[in-house]
Amino acid sequence: MRKLFFIFTTTIFLFIQPSTVETSTELATITNVALGEGFILDEWQVVMIEKISEKEFDNITKRLQNSYLDTVVKDENKIKYIFETKNSKDQINHYFQAIVPTGHANQITFQLVISGEEWNEVIHNYYNNLTNRLQNELSLTFSKIFTCVKLNDNGIINDGFSDDEIWKKMKVIHRSEQIDNVEQSVYEKEVYGYNKLWNRTIIVENETVNFHMSIKNNDHNKKQVIIGTPIILNEY
Repeated sequence: MRKLFFIFTTTIFLFIQPSTVETSTELATITNVALGEGFILDEWQVVMIEKISEKEFDNITKRLQNSYLDTVVKDENKIKYIFETKNSKDQINHYFQAIVPTGHANQITFQLVISGEEWNEVIHNYYNNLTNRLQNELSLTFSKIFTCVKLNDNGIINDGFSDDEIWKKMKVIHRSEQIDNVEQSVYEKEVYGYNKLWNRTIIVENETVNFHMSIKNNDHNKKQVIIGTPIILNEY
């Protein structure tokens, strides 16, 4: 059974509490536990989302114009604005994105997307400083935050690795599991769980969850693990 990871479906409802300035708790927990278990970090991504008004967007664009390059993409349903930093020497990557629905200029979805391919204490501190600075500069607090970490298993799954170890160390309670039985599918299974220490949650099939793990086979016939909270935002 092939599952889509997009969050906007009829069976998934968001109940995400507004974020505080600290946004790296889940990211640090996932990466530190996974690396400690022997996984190899491929990449990580954090997407922060907030609904803003047209006036707020105008103020934000004025603050970004000196330090960011902007790109505008239009189609019949929306206008998308992408703001990419001019500083290419940052330790981690980030950009802003605004989606303006056609005919609804006062219902703008504003996003901050941060990503990287390494994780350590230096990157952790830099991430916290960056997110604090950007939110303060824009006078904006993001109410929805999605974290996703992509890992390569380095052979440990084939060597008898148990999912229980990750759940235990991440303090995750197992909720449900879905096995993909489609022949030659790259997807093996998906697991949903709940960590009471993480305050952003969603409802999936009438269960409160904030841990989503997908195991798949990559192009080299090796296992790849993707972990997201409160859910994997998309198949990135």
